[in-house]
Amino acid sequence: MESDKMPFKRPKILKGTTRKVNLACGKMYIIINRTDDGKIKEVFVRLGKSGSCFQTTTGVITFLLTRMLRKGISPEELADCLTGFRCSVNDLNYTSCMDAIGKELLKECKGE
Repeated sequence: MESDKMPFKRPKILKGTTRKVNLACGKMYIIINRTDDGKIKEVFVRLGKSGSCFQTTTGVITFLLTRMLRKGISPEELADCLTGFRCSVNDLNYTSCMDAIGKELLKECKGE
């Protein structure tokens, strides 16, 4: 785990993947960025219009995910924490926005 005294220093450019997920509440775009050595260090989500409740909630969640990734917590552990949450989203593949983020993060870890 990276020490608090030696935090991740973000380079100007990180390369990543954008995953499009169709949910009952709209299209979600999950952006997962990696360092040159392949470690996942950032997660961003776009869902709904800027300023919407959905966008604010997913923004806070992904801010926290990114902070934890940069501290050395494994993306698999974080994804496991997100999967299984349920809301009114009744989708065949996902039980909530958080579930979608977790499942897509796991897929990214597995190279799917």
